[in-house]
Amino acid sequence: VSMIKDMTHAEIDGAPIEFYGMCTHMAEASSNSSYTNEQMNRFKSLLRRVRQAGICVPTISTDNSSALLTPTLTHFDPVELLSQPAADTRGFVRTGGAVYGQRP
Repeated sequence: VSMIKDMTHAEIDGAPIEFYGMCTHMAEASSNSSYTNEQMNRFKSLLRRVRQAGICVPTISTDNSSALLTPTLTHFDPVELLSQPAADTRGFVRTGGAVYGQRP
């Protein structure tokens, strides 16, 4: 978190570095997967710590095509993940494989 905070004040050749958001890759999109549940718990913990440090998180992404198309997943709570003081976060899904008809 301290490294992210330092970067929000950094510049490269006079241009500020813009912190655009946070993402995680849903390597195993299954509601009964201990790996998926631990991954989301770690992501949520880091997101809370970043926000508590006063860093605005404009966007987040937790889901890929497989997670989007798995109806039993309940990890994405928009109130928990998208709300932050003074601004809201936009969430997005990376739909790479689904665009081409790939199924989970």
